[in-house]
Amino acid sequence: MKNQFLFLILFSSFTIAAQTNEVYLSPDGDDKNDGSITRPVFSFDKAFKIIKKNKKGKSEIILRGGTYYLNKSIEIINQKNISIQAFKNENVILSGGMDLDITKIKKYKNEIYSYDLKENGIDNYGNIRPFGFGKLSIPTTMEVFQNNEPMHLARYPNDTTLAMGPIVETGSIPRNGDFSGKGGIFEYHDQKIATWKNEMDVWLRGYFQHGYAEDIVQLKTIDSKNNLLETIHPSHYGFGHGKEWQQYFAFNIFSELDAKNEFYIDRKKGILYFFKTENIEKLQVSILEDPIISIEDSEYIEIKNIIFENSRGLGIFAQNHEHCKIKHCTFRNLGSYAIWTGKKYLRSNEQIIENMFFGKNAENKTTRNPLFLNGGKNNLIQNCEIHNTGAGGIYLSGGNRKDLSPGNNVVSNCHIHHYNRIEKSYRPGIEITGVGNKIEHCHIHHSPHMAIFLRGNDHIIEKNDIHDVCMEIDDGGSIRSK
Repeated sequence: MKNQFLFLILFSSFTIAAQTNEVYLSPDGDDKNDGSITRPVFSFDKAFKIIKKNKKGKSEIILRGGTYYLNKSIEIINQKNISIQAFKNENVILSGGMDLDITKIKKYKNEIYSYDLKENGIDNYGNIRPFGFGKLSIPTTMEVFQNNEPMHLARYPNDTTLAMGPIVETGSIPRNGDFSGKGGIFEYHDQKIATWKNEMDVWLRGYFQHGYAEDIVQLKTIDSKNNLLETIHPSHYGFGHGKEWQQYFAFNIFSELDAKNEFYIDRKKGILYFFKTENIEKLQVSILEDPIISIEDSEYIEIKNIIFENSRGLGIFAQNHEHCKIKHCTFRNLGSYAIWTGKKYLRSNEQIIENMFFGKNAENKTTRNPLFLNGGKNNLIQNCEIHNTGAGGIYLSGGNRKDLSPGNNVVSNCHIHHYNRIEKSYRPGIEITGVGNKIEHCHIHHSPHMAIFLRGNDHIIEKNDIHDVCMEIDDGGSIRSK
């Protein structure tokens, strides 16, 4: 009887184990392998093929330590019961970038060094595009990371701003319904600007009209005789003068490459120039514009113990997902948000914006006034760290504002800090919208604008530690933390 009982336990254990389909990946793997722990595969495509072939109960894609360089999204579409996680305590990185061979770095002059991207097979440098207040968050241009720290395009002034001069032409004002695309003209007073006439692609960013609406526009001409600047693009609220916050700086200027953490890319020649101030142990560039992981129309998906880094866009995009978990992950050095769930419906033009992060007509679309979303329900983001993102941290949506059914999505115990490197305003640490979602026990700090941006109904926000930012509630004023 005792032996029969032992046999039943062993048989039950074997049955449970057999229902878990494990596939192992390794940066040193081979897609000719079977995906076992001793013969791991190399690509996610191969791992999903094995899962599909041997699907029984829950499937686990287990990543051995190392960096996985991705040239496309890991897509999880119409799937269920799949876990993607690091093996035990091994360090796993999903990278949307590339490591440059530091032995090929050359000295250009003084503290400026160069790297020939084109000669080394890299020809996708991205394009600087208008972004900022009233525009969708879109993938950034190529970024550079020196020793895991983000650099920025060469700018002037290096650490201050310039006051807007008198306005000659305010340009079209999209906020007032004028989409003619006419740029502005205004006076400048700093004579250093006249030296940029031969620069090919200068951009201006600043608070051109209101102190809450940072904008980025391209410079068209410099009239050094009359001390005038003309922009190619309009600013969302037009251009203004005379207020203390109406300040700007210029960037992407090769002749201003003169300070720590600055870089410039000659897009015609394919050469990266950067200011070197310390020993270079690692030099990386961002390549991938699509989300590192996309989850759509799926349920019971778990992402655990993974580092996401060096992408031009999102870390994870998810929509129409249920009972999914993102746990113990780190998101760093990304061009946009770490995690984005759902899409937005725009009352302004009665259409759902598709592929909102992929640059398809995204520049002229506004992100305001969401009516309903399909961000899924009963999902959890827990114990994650998010820092050095180009835009915000997490966009959390779910529930239906038409019938007030809750989303029951939760962000819990996450550490979000030093975000908004690129997009400064209205890119919060967490934006929560829809109905019946929750933010709890999160530590959010060090951002030029907001910690939490709340829209919708019946949300719970409790026991969060917030400082050096502000909490804003749409149509309900703001709560500013000390």
